[in-house]
Amino acid sequence: MKTVNFKFALDATIATLFITLGVIYILVVRADKNIESVDLTNSDLSCKVSARGKLRGYFTLDGKEYFSPGTYATCEEFLNRMTEKEIKGKHQKNKSLLVELRVGKSLYAENSVGMRVLIGIFIGLVCFAFLRSPIHWIAKKVI
Repeated sequence: MKTVNFKFALDATIATLFITLGVIYILVVRADKNIESVDLTNSDLSCKVSARGKLRGYFTLDGKEYFSPGTYATCEEFLNRMTEKEIKGKHQKNKSLLVELRVGKSLYAENSVGMRVLIGIFIGLVCFAFLRSPIHWIAKKVI
């Protein structure tokens, strides 16, 4: 019978823990009680350059600014997609990021449970990648 390598067992435990915590975090943060619907059909449209140098679409309605989840190559591209169409969105109550965006019958971003789980898995794997080495170092010192 083979014995399980300590490093592999520790990696599996760390990955499972971080993935589980990531999924739970996203499911709690983006729970339906924290999400609010907004009708952006009559909002003012604008574009701003994001930190990465791409254009992000902004919707201004009643003095509150919401921003689209995606980026666009040009401002005209954003305006052409959004102008004279019915726009509905969902955002977190305390943030302006639209987690779901519907333009006419097209869905540009969704907030489904499956998407939330995938985002949680991604967050868990990123945390695992960054924290794996320090945890192995601490485990060597302790054990």
